[in-house]
Amino acid sequence: MSLKYSKDFKQSTIQKILMPGGPTIMEMAVKTGAHPTSIRDWMKIYGKSPAMKKKQLTGHLKKN
Repeated sequence: MSLKYSKDFKQSTIQKILMPGGPTIMEMAVKTGAHPTSIRDWMKIYGKSPAMKKKQLTGHLKKN
């Protein structure tokens, strides 16, 4: 049985991984129950979007 994850869930997962000091793909896979290959696929889709890069920068600034 395959699970369907929402776009918001996928983007949130990738955003957490991209944060400085964020979890690895494997750690997020264990935490969320999503398969690591799925998360890697999401990274290809959402990890390079301009909106995601802005969120990554904003999160980095908030941590400092």
